[in-house]
Amino acid sequence: MVDVAQLVEPRIVIPVVVGSNPIIHPIPPKFLSLLLSNFKCFSNILMKKITQQINSYTISDILSRVRSGVYVIPQFQRDFVWRPNQILGLIDSIARDYPVGSLLTLIENPEIRFDSKSIHAMIKEEESDSENSRKQIEYILDGQQRITSIARVFLNAIPKNPKKEKESYAFYFDLKSMYKDFKSGDWIVLRSNTNKTDAVRLENNQLIRADIILDSTQTNKFVREYFRKSTDPKLDFPENEDMKEDAITDATSRINDIFHTIRDYRIHVLVLGADSPLESVCRIFETINSTGTKLNTFDLAIAKFFPDPDLRKLWDKSKEDFTILKDFNVEGERVLQVLALLEAKINPPETGGFPEVTRSRLLNTKSDFIKTHWNVAVKALVDVYQWVTDRGAAPKRLSNKAILVAMAASNIVNNAVIRRTFSNADAVLQKWYLTKIMPPVNFIATNYRISEDFNTLCGYFEKNEPLDFKKVELSKSDLIKDIHSPTENRYKAIQCIIAITAKKDFISGETLGITELEDHHIFPLSLSKGQSKEYKNLLNSIINRIVISKKTNRELTNRHPADYFRELRKTVLADKTIVEAKRRLKDCCLPDNIESPDFSKQFEDSNFESFLEHRANLILERVRDILGEHLSEEITTTHRYSEDEPDYLDE
Repeated sequence: MVDVAQLVEPRIVIPVVVGSNPIIHPIPPKFLSLLLSNFKCFSNILMKKITQQINSYTISDILSRVRSGVYVIPQFQRDFVWRPNQILGLIDSIARDYPVGSLLTLIENPEIRFDSKSIHAMIKEEESDSENSRKQIEYILDGQQRITSIARVFLNAIPKNPKKEKESYAFYFDLKSMYKDFKSGDWIVLRSNTNKTDAVRLENNQLIRADIILDSTQTNKFVREYFRKSTDPKLDFPENEDMKEDAITDATSRINDIFHTIRDYRIHVLVLGADSPLESVCRIFETINSTGTKLNTFDLAIAKFFPDPDLRKLWDKSKEDFTILKDFNVEGERVLQVLALLEAKINPPETGGFPEVTRSRLLNTKSDFIKTHWNVAVKALVDVYQWVTDRGAAPKRLSNKAILVAMAASNIVNNAVIRRTFSNADAVLQKWYLTKIMPPVNFIATNYRISEDFNTLCGYFEKNEPLDFKKVELSKSDLIKDIHSPTENRYKAIQCIIAITAKKDFISGETLGITELEDHHIFPLSLSKGQSKEYKNLLNSIINRIVISKKTNRELTNRHPADYFRELRKTVLADKTIVEAKRRLKDCCLPDNIESPDFSKQFEDSNFESFLEHRANLILERVRDILGEHLSEEITTTHRYSEDEPDYLDE
């Protein structure tokens, strides 16, 4: 029979063969060669049956096994690659008691021994677990990113940057944020402890280092002490002493409940026995680590529902009918999520609450419901993708795709209202959408966010309830110095805002589609030769970037902007198309004084910094026009690392 073990990294599902000979899958030659070179008696174990057991461990159990060296990583596994925001998302899910998937390990045996490496975390010698002496080695086949993340957070074990030995980083829990707005996910922070490597608490005891919370006694003391001594008026404690004491007790209890959830959280580990046949291990490892398509929820749904309905056939037909689904590489699972929300709305769960689009909910959607509403769900997704495309979205600059699921589902539930709203380009909904995609990092679990956004939209359309706008903090300094990675949410969102009006290539005047687009450096990167790192960062700034057609980008290559803007001015003067050219430049947030004889001078090297200042003002003005009162140019929140900072934390 086949036992299905759900594994996350990213979220995948793999078949584990139990009690029967596995089907032989092709093994990559390089991997097979590696295995054959490391194993004797290969032919003697091919016909053995695989054995397994499932263990349930608390966070402390996992850490104990990490300290004692039970868990090791085969050398042919990839390195630790998770960004800080992914680690924070994992801890957020654990604190909410959300499932984070099971782990998969293989017990070492004389016939199966891999060259291995330790978990990439800085385990201090005094933390090595002598009481839990290593009785066996377990290779981590799936779960390295999660186990390493847990170790780095709860053992205060982030490796140091070899080039900056005096700098130390650690994760902290923000007690004030946990008390005031736990739902936001902003209560986990990463801080530098330069010259304070043992700082257990920071910022007047508001921050507690993450590893401390495993000690319930110490944690309770610290939490109560913070609330008792804090004079922060934003805690909103009553002035009356008796009432204040009750409020402190309640706050302490609420925070301790969260920490209790973390301490009691259990992770399931599927352990393949020491007698596991090599061929089965090869098959499993190939399934979860191959560069091909990995099994996901949609793949599992295809297997479960086949042949009625045949989801793969339905999805292939949908992508054939609507090319925008191909353009944006939309996954079939998104349709199932829309259907799950719709089904939960029509038939609310007895338990009430948000209809979260968990894997189990997707797989338990009724077959007849899928067949009846499939085309409706697909069309709703298509409409929403077209809606965001009209608002500047393109495949490479679309962030937070999950929000589109909520919008599509609410489109179906409130069909007439949303059709009217979409056709009128509702400024309110547009502002809400843009503020939702603007934050640099999303910590809250995707399933929860989809459900929360869906309920928010339904409340807005059905009951005229206000949308939950988030204040977007963005300054001119951010634009010039901090936003330079095309993978960052803010970068993508700002490009979308510019693209709302920038519908044409500023050089050729050709209409820009959603494909065949490229990110062009106005002042070329070649100018960074011999310059400082700071200068190179300025060249990579979003202020120095503009989306143009692939054709135009190839023509410009590394040409200097003063050169091609001079040529552009000459062309439009000859063609008498100054008005149209000014409009294109303004739409792209570029200086539009093309009629001036000095137009090209502002693109000379000596004016690079003044150009950045000028264009930053133009872009900030555009963002201000779109977001209105929801934009704050004063940065007040604690800096949190987005996915492009700092690189060495992920080495």
